[in-house]
Amino acid sequence: MPEDELLQALRALGADHEPDVAAIRRRMDDQRPKVVPLRRRVEAAPRKRPVLLSAVAALLVGGGVTVAASQMAPASETTPSKLPVNIPAFETPTADTTSQTPSPSGTTPDDKDQKNSTPDDVATSKSGSKAGSTDEPGSGSTSDGSRTTDAKTGSSSTGSSTQAITSVSELTAGQALSLGDADEDWLAIGTRNDLKTIQKKTALASPLISFTAPESGQSVDGPFKLSWTGGAPEQDRDGTTRWLQTDGATVKVMASSAASTVTLYTGNAMNVSVSGQDLKAQTTTLGDSAAGYAVTVQIPSHSGETTITLESGRGPVHLLAATAASS
Repeated sequence: MPEDELLQALRALGADHEPDVAAIRRRMDDQRPKVVPLRRRVEAAPRKRPVLLSAVAALLVGGGVTVAASQMAPASETTPSKLPVNIPAFETPTADTTSQTPSPSGTTPDDKDQKNSTPDDVATSKSGSKAGSTDEPGSGSTSDGSRTTDAKTGSSSTGSSTQAITSVSELTAGQALSLGDADEDWLAIGTRNDLKTIQKKTALASPLISFTAPESGQSVDGPFKLSWTGGAPEQDRDGTTRWLQTDGATVKVMASSAASTVTLYTGNAMNVSVSGQDLKAQTTTLGDSAAGYAVTVQIPSHSGETTITLESGRGPVHLLAATAASS
């Protein structure tokens, strides 16, 4: 059969048997359950929204959790009240507050701050007063390399077992001084035109101190009167007013296993330095508030000799006498 005739026959057949779509749909609708369409069901039922009244959670050490209840309530203009939440109390671990006991030999920082380094050996003048700081004219100062102390008539520094102690006292113009048997060793200095030093005769075999006049020295009138007995090369002298004037001088203190005390009778406005083996060096600056000074140096036992040096300060060096004793 030709193709055109076949197509025409099929079209005719379809036209004769076209289904009744409307009838089919009616049959299907009759058999469906009566349900409310989705849009209509939502509109018919009152809309509700969840309202969270309270939700609290607490994480416990043991791992338990307490959660507050929540509920659904119709929307309203008021804010729902909060539900109480009970959180069980638990114990928080704390660090051990017991302090450690310090060792017997330990020292705390507070103990260090409360310690005062007050020297045991504080220099004092012959009058018994402690050498202190002052800003008055004519004051002197002593330096031991670590601290300086001022005093009205001069000053002395503090020391340890290897530190000499220097004390200073004033001499008044016209004051009389005497050298004799009461002193273990002594020197009369600058009293002769030839500048020979007079020394105690009985101490010449084993002297405690020695002095040699420098080339720059000369014998000049001084403010004091000096007398002595039992000297060499000059036996006696009574009331001489001559003393040594120079640019600098040195008194030597012999090495000894015993401690010794040396006193120098000097002028003013000069420096007195003490040094020696195993001794801490120190310098005392004499003021000019007095005609002269008695400078006493206490030297602890140490190896080697001690050197006491007199140096020019604001004027020449003046030296009249020296005494020494061992202990």
